[in-house]
Order: sequence, then C-alpha cells, then structure tokens
Amino acid sequence: MSKSYLCFMFPREDNGLHVHEEEDEAVYLISGELEVTIGEQTFMMRPGESYFVPRNVPHRVRNIGEEEAKTLLVYTPGRFGDFVPFSDVVMPYNGWSPIYKRPCHKRELETYSFFGVPKTVHLSGIETGNELSLFEAQMVTGCDSGLHVHANEDEAVYLLEGELELTIGDTLVTLKTGTSIFIPRNTPHRLRNKKVKTARMLLLNTPGTLDPFIKMAGVRMRNEDEKISAYPSPEQIGPIMLLCEEYDFHMLIPPC
Repeated sequence: MSKSYLCFMFPREDNGLHVHEEEDEAVYLISGELEVTIGEQTFMMRPGESYFVPRNVPHRVRNIGEEEAKTLLVYTPGRFGDFVPFSDVVMPYNGWSPIYKRPCHKRELETYSFFGVPKTVHLSGIETGNELSLFEAQMVTGCDSGLHVHANEDEAVYLLEGELELTIGDTLVTLKTGTSIFIPRNTPHRLRNKKVKTARMLLLNTPGTLDPFIKMAGVRMRNEDEKISAYPSPEQIGPIMLLCEEYDFHMLIPPC
C-alpha cells in the first residue's frame, strides 16, 4: 500500500540529505524547478519529470529557484517510518537498498495509445521493483476508458488539468483539476471526458505490475501529434483479449 501527498517547497527550501529506512519514494514535479541529489548523482528536475529513490538511498531536494515548487510525493509502503538525517558532512551510512531497485530519473519517456488513451510511462515496475508504476495520461473531448477492472492493482488518479466523469462501482463522481481518488483493485471503474478541454492526469498503480500489459496491448506513439485509432481493430482485439486474461485486466464495457 502506498501513501501520496501534495508537497510544496518554498524558494530556497532544502529538506537536507537524508534516507528513509522503510520506504521507497517517488516524486512527480507538477510546477517549479528542483535540484535533486540521489546518491552521488545531482540533476535539475523540470515540470513533468519524475524520479524514484529506493529505501536506504541518501537523497536531497532543494528549491533553488524563485518560485514555489509543487510535487506529488509517493511513499511505498505508506507508513513513513524512520527518517534518518545526515550532517552537513556526509557520514558513513550502512543501510541496505534492495538489489532489484535502482534510483531512476529519465527525460526520454515512452508513450503508448491504450484503447485510444495516450499513456506516458514515467516509472515502470521493472525500475521500482514492482512497488509502483506511474503514468501520465491525456483524454481529449469524448474520450472514454471503458468500464474495466484491475484484479491485481490498486489505482490512484490525480487530475492535473481539465474535468472528468468517473464511474467507480455504483457511484458517479466528477473529478476536477487538483482532485484525486483511490480505486481499490477489483473495483469496476470508467473515466470519460465530456468537456471540450483535454484532461491530463497521473495514474499510480500499486503494485507496479500493469505497465508490461500497457506496452504490449498498446501502440507505441513516436510523437505527440501522432494519431492512433481509438479502439483496436478486429485483427488486434483477439491477441489483446488474451493479454487481458494473462494480466487480469477485464474490459466489462468497451469505450463508446
């Protein structure tokens, strides 16, 4: 289980070099600019970028700009245990990070059209030790995800822009910019954009076991302007349905 926060860093704010002994951390930068140190690597983080840092890896985030920075901050598991600060001079630290998890920050991202919804893979399960996967999705006017179920993954949705109609179980709700919702596994749900403005959202899945299915069932998009058919062709749908069974992703009502 993960726990997510909206985090604001004021200009010149610095959280200091530290480690989490019990949690992995993932961050998506919504606005502003940050200087991030993970282990021995330091880089500038721009809006729309993300990183993953495993437990027991020293890291530090500083807002060196003149504007407030806004991030989505995710911890897995979501209990936020021991927080170990470092002194100004880095002390020896003997904490152990799982060998199947590695710090991750990348600027070259892959986007797939999945049942007509472009999904950009920010963090994949193979990069996070299957703790989580993080996608950014866009839904143009009239776009429909179809009523579907994930049998193995919980999903959290944070709406960056626009407005969406969400069906979750027997409930119909409206998601507006800056709002979020949690969808437990095995819960039927459906997202539809009935507004003119394109909706843009973050999708967080735990555990991070869904992205291989997205990549195999979707169509790779090479540029932002590429147009992909909204729904798979009759020739494509058979293999995709077999993948659906393999990954326990069940389309109950196809997109309209």
